[in-house]
Amino acid sequence: MFFGSDHFSVKTFEHLLKYKEKSNTLLDNVCVVTPPPKLNGRGLKVYAEAPLSVFAEQEGVPVFNTGYKSLTGWNIPSVIKDGSETKFDLAVVSSFGYFIPKRIIDKFSSGVINIHPSLLPKYRGASPIQYTILNNDKIGGVSIQKIHPKVMDAGDILAQRTIEIPKNIFRVELENMLADLGGKLLIDTLQNYSGYQKSAIEQDSSKALYASKIEKSFSKINWEKDTSSKIYDKHRAFGDRIPVRASFLHYSPPRNIQFMEIEYNHELSSSTLDFPPGTILFKGKNPDYLVVVCAEGTSIIVKRVKVDEKSEISAHEFVNGYHLKSNSKIFN
Repeated sequence: MFFGSDHFSVKTFEHLLKYKEKSNTLLDNVCVVTPPPKLNGRGLKVYAEAPLSVFAEQEGVPVFNTGYKSLTGWNIPSVIKDGSETKFDLAVVSSFGYFIPKRIIDKFSSGVINIHPSLLPKYRGASPIQYTILNNDKIGGVSIQKIHPKVMDAGDILAQRTIEIPKNIFRVELENMLADLGGKLLIDTLQNYSGYQKSAIEQDSSKALYASKIEKSFSKINWEKDTSSKIYDKHRAFGDRIPVRASFLHYSPPRNIQFMEIEYNHELSSSTLDFPPGTILFKGKNPDYLVVVCAEGTSIIVKRVKVDEKSEISAHEFVNGYHLKSNSKIFN
């Protein structure tokens, strides 16, 4: 029984399905458990299924939904095959999002294991990939752990694999790399399950680092403290979901502005030291980008922005639409 939800889940589940197609000796029956469809889009008017649910249905795999927000009151569903009820020996959890309680764990005779995209006990929690990027880690990896009945991401380690993290990688790219690595490690773990169980290593909780959920407040730029590298790291780590943002002083009171496409400015210029952080610099009437002064005289390149609920626009549309002037402090 495979518990999951997002694109990381999909990629790891793909490895499981491909292995099942090649070898029916290890895997007999497979089904998927995902959170229920949730309201999405502007105005929260459209129900969206979890990506794993959509993929599994396309592949003809039975899909079951849990309750909202937790597994409270939820029970393992009955799966009927060839006129009889199927019993599942093992559960695999991959980016599921809900805590698995002991009463559910105890239903699986071979246990419940989890694919976690970090080298546990480093980055326990909801956002290991984001924190790997935020901290500019050079080495990352995946862990296969037993699900702990009381503490999230604190189970015994069955297997781990490391990977070099490319410089300036974005979350989606790193997620794909780690999901692929995790899927391969899952198959290796299942093929040698008894051996991995015997050699499982207890986590050293004194070395645990936590990767808490990325909140919207994390995306707010502090121009006086945040250097260009810190802002760019945030953009790479979670900008596709929660764009980095600032206050746009063109309005009174200021409005929210999101930076949809930015680049790290490798060119250091003494001229940026002459202006306060939050100042824009550009050349010509239709600039391809803005240079925005950050802390310590650093700067970022901004190519696309979004003001409040308006449409995303390019740098030159932004300059001309708001009649902006170079050397002006417009962000706070």
